[in-house]
Amino acid sequence: MIAMDIAPTMASVLVCHREPLIAAATAAVLERRHIARRTFATSTLTGTLTCLGGGVDVAVVYDDDRGGEDLADLFEAIHYRGIGTPVVIVSDSRDPEYAAQVLESGAAGIVPAECPTEDLCEVLVSAHRGHVVIGGQMQGAVLETLRARRVQRREAQAQLAALSRADVDILRLLCDGVTVTRIAARLSLSPYTVRGRVRAIGAHLGVAGQLRVAAAGRCLLAAIPSQIGGSDTHGARARPPTRRCLR
Repeated sequence: MIAMDIAPTMASVLVCHREPLIAAATAAVLERRHIARRTFATSTLTGTLTCLGGGVDVAVVYDDDRGGEDLADLFEAIHYRGIGTPVVIVSDSRDPEYAAQVLESGAAGIVPAECPTEDLCEVLVSAHRGHVVIGGQMQGAVLETLRARRVQRREAQAQLAALSRADVDILRLLCDGVTVTRIAARLSLSPYTVRGRVRAIGAHLGVAGQLRVAAAGRCLLAAIPSQIGGSDTHGARARPPTRRCLR
C-alpha cells in the first residue's frame, strides 16, 4: 500500500469524471495520500484541455458509459495534446474485449469502477513509472484476449500482405461503403476493373459478393490495431472504442 507520510510521488495528477463533485473528491483523496503535490479535477473536454496547460504527470479518466465519443475525445486530448501523458481508465465495463481495445489504443492501464482508493493510488504510481496495469479479477481474461487479438492480427496481416496495394485500397474503400462507381472514379480505374478486382479479392478471402467481401475486409482491418502516435488502417489516429460500438 502507499504510505501516508512519504513525499508526493508525482508533481500533478488529472482526474476526469462526468460528475464534478466526484472528480474533486477523488483529486482531494489523492492529495491527502500524497500521490501528487497538485491535482486537477474536471468533468469536461474544455476543462481537460485547460488543465493540460499546467502540465500533468498522469491522468485518470472514469468511463461510466459516457456514451458518444466523450471517452475517445478525452483520451485523445490527454494522450496526444498532453504529449504522451499516461492515461488510466476506470471503467464499470467487465468486457475483456473492450479492455483489450482500450489498452491497445495506448491506455496505461484499466481498472474496475469498484477499485479501492489504495489500489488506484498504486495503479497511478505504476502508470507514472511506465508500467501497464490491468486491475481487478479481469486480468486473466484481458491478457487472454490480448493474446488472441495478436494471433488474429498476424493472420490478418498475412492475408492483407498477399493482396496488391491497389487491391488493399479498393478493399478499404469498399469497407467504408464507397460504391464501385465512385471507387473507380477515385482510383482512376474503370468500374469493370474494380468489379473484377473485388471478385478476385473475394476469392482470396473465400467469400463472394460485394457485401460479403466488405464484411470480411472489415474483420481484417479491425484485427489490426492503431499505432500510438501514428495512424490506423484508415489513416486516423488511435482512439479507444466506445462501449456502444461493441454492443
